[in-house]
Formats: sequence, C-alpha cells, structure tokens
Amino acid sequence: MEKIETDVSNRQVEKAVPDGRDDDAAADRANAAETSLSMREAFRLYWKAVAWSVCVSNATIMESYMLLLTGSFYAQPQFQQRFGELLPGGRGEYSIPAQWQVGVSMAGLAGLIGGSFSNGYFADRFGQRRVMIVSHMSLVAFVFILFFAPDIKTIMIGTLFLAIPCGFFASGTPTYAAEVTPLRLRGYMTVYVNLCWVIGRLVAYSILAGTLSMQSEWAYRVPFAIQWAWPVPLAIATWLAPESPCSFYLSIGNAGLALVGNLVSWALMARFGWRSIYLGGLLAMIPVMGLVAFLDLAATGSDAVRWGQCSLLLVWFFIYGASIGPVPYGIAANVGAASLRPKTIAIGRNMYYVLNIANTIVTPYMLNPAQFNLKGRAAFLPWVLTLLMVVWTYFRLPELKGLTQDTINHLFETRVPARRFAEKGRECQG
Repeated sequence: MEKIETDVSNRQVEKAVPDGRDDDAAADRANAAETSLSMREAFRLYWKAVAWSVCVSNATIMESYMLLLTGSFYAQPQFQQRFGELLPGGRGEYSIPAQWQVGVSMAGLAGLIGGSFSNGYFADRFGQRRVMIVSHMSLVAFVFILFFAPDIKTIMIGTLFLAIPCGFFASGTPTYAAEVTPLRLRGYMTVYVNLCWVIGRLVAYSILAGTLSMQSEWAYRVPFAIQWAWPVPLAIATWLAPESPCSFYLSIGNAGLALVGNLVSWALMARFGWRSIYLGGLLAMIPVMGLVAFLDLAATGSDAVRWGQCSLLLVWFFIYGASIGPVPYGIAANVGAASLRPKTIAIGRNMYYVLNIANTIVTPYMLNPAQFNLKGRAAFLPWVLTLLMVVWTYFRLPELKGLTQDTINHLFETRVPARRFAEKGRECQG
C-alpha cells in the first residue's frame, strides 16, 4: 500500500491508495486539500511558485511599454521632424502622415496576433519557459531596428518584428501564472499580469515626459534603448524558473489610478467573486460614461464641462483598474481546459487585438476636428456597448473563483447555467 500525505497547516490528511489503481481518488484528495488552504497557508507553502510567477509575469511590462511607445511618438516634435512630412503654411511644422500612423499601428497589432497565436503551438512543443527565453533574446535584437531606423518604413518593419515576441508574452505570462500557483493564489497571480501591464504604461508615460525637453533625435532613441535593459535579467530569471506634455502628465495620472485600482481589485477578490466584480465594474461605468456624453450635449465648449469630463474619465480609469481591467486575466487563465489553456488565452488575447484594430481606425475619425468632431459625445458609443456587456455578463459569464479545474470542466459538460456556477460548484466540491 502506498501512503499519500498532504500537510495543511499541521493537519495531516492521510489515505491509503492501491498502487497505480486509484489515481482519480488521489486527485480528488489533492483537490480537497488544495481548496481547504487558507490564503496565509497557500502563500507559506507555495511562496516559491509566487516568486517565479512574479518574475515571469514582469515580461508583460515590456509588451505594455512597447505598445504605448510608438503611438505616443506621433505627437512628439522630434519624431515628427525626423520621420514626418513638412506641413503647408510655412510654419515649419511636421506631421506623420495618417496612412503611416495606421500602417505602423496595424503592423504592431499584426505582430502581437501572430506571436500570441504561435505561443499556443510552441509552448506545447518546447515548453513555456524556453519559448519565453527565446522571445526575450529576440526582443533584444529587434530593438536595434527601431533604434537605428532611417525612415518611417523601417519603423513599421521594426514594430512588426518587435511585436511578435511581445505577443508571446501576452499569452505566455498568464498561462505560466495559472499553472505554477495553487488554486487559492491563482486569481491574484493572474491579475498581477494586468498590474504589470499598468506598470509598463506608467513607465512609458514617465520616460516620454522626461525626454520631451530633448531637442535631438535622442528624444525618441532613449525610450527605444531602454527596452534593452529588461530582456536579459528577465531571461535569466525565466531560465531559473521551474517549467510551466500636459497630456503626458494626465496620462501618467490615468496609469497611476489604474495601478491603484489594480491593487484595490486584490482586496475585492478576497471578498467577492470574479463575476460579481466584473458585473459591478460594468454597472459602475455606465453612469460615468453617460455623464461624459450628456455633459457635452448640455454645454459644448465650456471649460467647466471639459474639466468635469476629465474628472469623470479619471474615475472611469479607477473603476476599470479595479474591475474589468484585471479580473479578465483570472477568468481567461481558468476558464479553459488545462490542456488547452495556452490556446484559450491566445484566442482571448487576439480577440482583444482585433477589437483594438477597430478602435484604432474608428477613434481618430470620431475625435478629429476635420471629421466627425464628436468630442465628449464620442462617449455614447462605449456607453451603449457597456450596457450590452452588462446583459451578456449577467447571462453568460460564469463564476470561477475557488473552483478546481475538474469542477469547472464538470459544470461545462453538464451545461449548468452561468448564473448557477457558484452554487453548483460549491455542491460539487462539498
């Protein structure tokens, strides 16, 4: 007879199992022991898994940094003068042509989609750790293209190539976090990936604000060069890890609120379910976005209204950072079957990129003074979309917090309604 022992806070769970003939029973007991862990016990027993998850997830900072960087350069005078065209009027002003702005943005999204989809295949074939290390080393090489770019065409090519390893990070980091951490900590560590995303944006905005006063080409080369500082230490950590202007400062404020919101989401996750936080976040966003739109109808052009709209958008960023920003990372990392997790995350991430393509094309026309010039009324579109998301979430989004993979699979197989996942899940797990 073989003894299987599980130590949970000095409590011994000991069962006798016939050798090789009761694997399901052993798995059930392991699941029972894991679900009985408190937060403190889980962290004490699995602190190394948490540390490795944090190290690997930090790669998301680079993805977020890269995505924000090139788009922000379109408004930088030094970048405009080097890669743009002289505007008529004799005022010596330069601008990046709209077609090249779209081209560079689309190249980045294409690379992200390709890398994210490819991660599902290569992670299964070579292991997530090796794929991440190769991605880090590739990023070091591709930064050279952007740093020494002589024209906007090279910027587009460099953005495409640089986005490919970032696509691997996008789907690889939440997959790794979900696979190495225990159930009790899994939601927090997958949501930490979103915190890394916010940190990347905060770093990018801060560096762009700091280089704004530079009058030479180093104003855009320094932000590119900073990307060389991260891959090597992160690649080493991954190798050691176990397998599995004013607008700039306002943007810094947005990223800072999102960072605080992400920390608040951890506190919310300790008390509420993921579905409840996600649905509550959407409901809180509806009046905020509605006010932004209706204020524009009430008094277009008023300074007081514009400041009010800016304040409401900051509130929106905080709500987003505390709810629908981080929580989907936990949901996406747990909703798919374990064997399909990398592919499930890749599909979800790429849907985000596809929708981002539509947003990248539509938004300039909505806000451009020479086009629709909707100003605050542009908020009507996300307001309506948020209302639709509330309906979908209520009927279709299941509660996954605290449920083991076997329980989730069983609930899907038996076609339990999404609204009853929490109730039926507790019954299945005793």
